[in-house]
Amino acid sequence: MDPLAAIDARRSPGVGVVPRPPPADAARKWLRELPARGILDTRSVGARISFTRVGLRVDELRAFFDAAKRAAKKSEKICESGNTYGVNRAFAAVNAAVMRAEAAADAAVLAPDDAARFRAFVDVVVLDAELRNRNPLHPSVLDAAVIGNLLDFPKAAFGFPFACYATDGREALSLCLYSYRQRTGSTRVAVRGDAAEVAAVAARIGMTATDDVIGAACVVCALERADLEEIAAAAARAGVAVHVTASDAAWRRVVARGGRVAVPQGARSMSVAEGLFKTGFGLYRDLAVRDAHCDAALRWQTAYLSPNEGGSGAAAPLFLDFCRVCLGGDALAVLAAAPSTKPEEPTWEPV
Repeated sequence: MDPLAAIDARRSPGVGVVPRPPPADAARKWLRELPARGILDTRSVGARISFTRVGLRVDELRAFFDAAKRAAKKSEKICESGNTYGVNRAFAAVNAAVMRAEAAADAAVLAPDDAARFRAFVDVVVLDAELRNRNPLHPSVLDAAVIGNLLDFPKAAFGFPFACYATDGREALSLCLYSYRQRTGSTRVAVRGDAAEVAAVAARIGMTATDDVIGAACVVCALERADLEEIAAAAARAGVAVHVTASDAAWRRVVARGGRVAVPQGARSMSVAEGLFKTGFGLYRDLAVRDAHCDAALRWQTAYLSPNEGGSGAAAPLFLDFCRVCLGGDALAVLAAAPSTKPEEPTWEPV
């Protein structure tokens, strides 16, 4: 029996569309982002790209990045040390070679023309210090244009209006659980299905896994469950939100077969695992759920010695994932249909 068959039953043909958020959420989002609007307004990029089945040409991708870099220079500070890392050239050369080798291995399953195009896409990013050595935690038109377009891909695939990126699927799940704990005050997570991974993630943030939905912060279940709709309906009757997890295998099935997958409205959030893409994703129907974990970094910042250091990050994985999306639906489906090269993680313990 195909364990992912239920995903196909929810799939609809055609291009997915990012749904419009409720008017109240849209207004709140606009107001909260207003202070940074001057440096995050991607309309200043000027270049337009379209995600199609055939994807972009190399010159089109390069033109987009060039336009985004020019727009960013108009708003980025002249003297600013945090946005673009200063990296030794020798290290950059070695690290670029590693990323190019990884891309070449991924491209091996593609048709020759698509493989050459993907390798060229990767070179556009990894051979340009201004693109590969960025910190996405520092606001920039360039980062906003790339990451915003990347996040539209999972949003459209599952029909969610809001999204964020994460290091991996477990981090995305952890952040969502944190949000539900903040909103409900409950430290219990009701799990439907295999509870081992969810229980381990929950333990990291002081939560416990249970099978009792009453009084739980949320219900967690996998995308491939055949009874997902029934789980969502039962949770709604209990007044509890549902969080859906998509494993790398499930995400690959969605991308490989195209179209969009209907997720019950009772599912208010999702976490998507890394593997096909280098990063994980968090998807949200409620702006409040997304924003409830935005203060997590402020709470964890006490672990830093410097009160001015709030964290760091690397944009290269996000930019390379953007390159994958720009390959187009047909080539991306071939990548998704290939066996996963994601290594099995060793046993890990909550810290």
